[in-house]
Amino acid sequence: MWPRRRAPDTLLHQASIRLLRALVVAILAIGLLMGWVVHLSQEKMAKLEIQDTTAYFSEGVKDMEQRWEEAAIRHKSRLEFVRILENPASRWASFNSYLTTQNTGETFSAWLVTDSRDRVLFSFGFDEEAVPSAFPGSPDIGWHYHERDATLYRYYAQHVWLGAEGMGHLILFRPMNHGLLHQLAPPNTHLFLRWHGQVLASSLGEHGKTLHLLHRAGTIERDGMRVEQDSIQWGGAGPDSPELIIHRQIESLFDAWEVILGLLAGLAGLFAALWASIGVWVYRTTGRIAWVGLASRQFIREGHASPDLKRLLEKACRPRADEINEVARSLGSLADT
Repeated sequence: MWPRRRAPDTLLHQASIRLLRALVVAILAIGLLMGWVVHLSQEKMAKLEIQDTTAYFSEGVKDMEQRWEEAAIRHKSRLEFVRILENPASRWASFNSYLTTQNTGETFSAWLVTDSRDRVLFSFGFDEEAVPSAFPGSPDIGWHYHERDATLYRYYAQHVWLGAEGMGHLILFRPMNHGLLHQLAPPNTHLFLRWHGQVLASSLGEHGKTLHLLHRAGTIERDGMRVEQDSIQWGGAGPDSPELIIHRQIESLFDAWEVILGLLAGLAGLFAALWASIGVWVYRTTGRIAWVGLASRQFIREGHASPDLKRLLEKACRPRADEINEVARSLGSLADT
């Protein structure tokens, strides 16, 4: 039992207040540290995810460009091998049949054939009203914006033999549309094609054109979800190259309730550990000091040793000798003299 004297100025009260303050400070500090570690982990994970995604698309675009160019070369070689374009009387009907039977629209949706002066001799896939009268055969790979359908095309120009008319150009057009970006986008990733500040295509379809995009890499909050944005130049850093904007949805490592529950559990465990290791010791130590103080007041009041005094001093002593034991035994020896 404790001595009944428990005024606010007792040693137990003072030690309890200081211990409680120390525990609160320690808990708050460790709680903040844990929260900072979780936040830092989330930030690092987000940066790594968007970096990996950007690297994936950077390599993917290069591979796709190479496949498209190789497909254009194959078509040009086939046409020259079967000599479809060398006979002026039948070449356009034969060429149209070739385009229909070869299912060429899977890669290239529009075709042009031009002569050595870049005049358009034949078109396929474009509306007749929108076909240009001339189209330059250089550079070999470039960009063409078709205003009628508001679509950006990646074109590949191949030198092709036209018979008596000499060398011309076969120009194949790949549309950069919603379908292409939807096919490219993996889960939790949205793609946008921005050209001269205007979004022309999106993996989200027409809805993607209305969404807010940053002008540079950064973080966006959309529908309660964190989204990291990055971009690459499609086809190199030319002035006419479009920008492929990548939005990666970042899923949290933990839900909010999991973080809160984990913090509370950790702080409760910390409090229990600190109380078990320090709090109990402080509680018992101040109690022993209080018993010695009560014994000393009784000795001053009575002036001689008594059974009650010895019981108080025995309560203050412990099997392991320490300073409190020495004070209690000294007081006992003094009372016996």
